[in-house]
Amino acid sequence: MKFQDITLILTGITTALMAGLFFSYSVSVNLGLGKLADKEYLQAMQSINREILNPIFFVCFFGALISLPIATFQQYYHNQTMFLLLLLASLFYIIGVFGITSAFNVPLNNKLDLLDLTKASNISVKQMRNSFEKPWNNWNTIRTFSAVMSATLIIIACVCRK
Repeated sequence: MKFQDITLILTGITTALMAGLFFSYSVSVNLGLGKLADKEYLQAMQSINREILNPIFFVCFFGALISLPIATFQQYYHNQTMFLLLLLASLFYIIGVFGITSAFNVPLNNKLDLLDLTKASNISVKQMRNSFEKPWNNWNTIRTFSAVMSATLIIIACVCRK
């Protein structure tokens, strides 16, 4: 097995895992959390946002970010169809997953993390939920679409490998 095969496998796995993570939030986690009262919703999101910052998440999230461009450029001289598909997959991931996460979801998470729910009034809790939930979910939908497109393009590139 060549290094480029290993890179492509790791790229596919990490990208698909990230697509699955964002997808599961979109179709279940966010729906369930949305049914909670304001304070409980914010407590749950604070807890989730703190716990997701773990080595397994970072390996997958940054693994795809790093391995996608490497897998792409490994195909530049070998297979132009794969190169173009992986280039598109890289752009979807870099812009639509990493970029959206960095520019929108993380700042929302950081703002939420600063709220001390033990001291917050009902009004400030309501305001925080109103300023957090819908934007976070909307940006997550874009991340989900982008991650799924990236994983799909990687799969298509593998099929077009001949």
